[in-house]
Amino acid sequence: MKQIIRKILILLTALLFTGYAAYNGFVIIRDSRNGMSFEGKLISGAVAFAFALLAAYAFTVGLNVNSLSLAVVRSTAFILSMLGLFALKVRMIDDVIKVFDITEAYSVLYSASYFATLIAMLLLLVYYAFIIRRLPRFPRASVIFPLVSLILFTCGFICEIVLFGVYGVGLEANTIRTVLSRPTFYLGFMGLSAYFLIPPELPKQ
Repeated sequence: MKQIIRKILILLTALLFTGYAAYNGFVIIRDSRNGMSFEGKLISGAVAFAFALLAAYAFTVGLNVNSLSLAVVRSTAFILSMLGLFALKVRMIDDVIKVFDITEAYSVLYSASYFATLIAMLLLLVYYAFIIRRLPRFPRASVIFPLVSLILFTCGFICEIVLFGVYGVGLEANTIRTVLSRPTFYLGFMGLSAYFLIPPELPKQ
């Protein structure tokens, strides 16, 4: 039963990542008509490409598409995409610190969602790059890393829900984009964290 849930999680995650990649492609096309800067196009393009790689990873895993060469490509693509997304997230840290005001609840919520997401991404990256291939050697870390990542993504999502629902602050250009894209982003990473949390079935001897 756990393995069925695991497979469903990764396939749903693949669909969510595909949706988020498509969303960023839409942003480039739509906002280019309104004078979107070259930097904005570059960032949205990088995000779309990274999520497309994550979607491909999730689909090939979920559909059991396996080969030695594909495994190497898939692993490399996952690590590079997570590194890229983490780097893009880090570049915003100065802006987040500048707007932080402990006396303003919306500022605290925004900062909390940012840092929760940033740390969660780092945990997933470290887990996949250094732990997942050595699960027997790191029994606690193999549970703690994806579990804490799942909790942090959930907390970040809750912060953004409150930020939008109570304070009317959306992190996208308009209400529709916020309502569609933010849940897609968070649920995708929550699904990925939950997928990693369920250990794969050991081969029968």
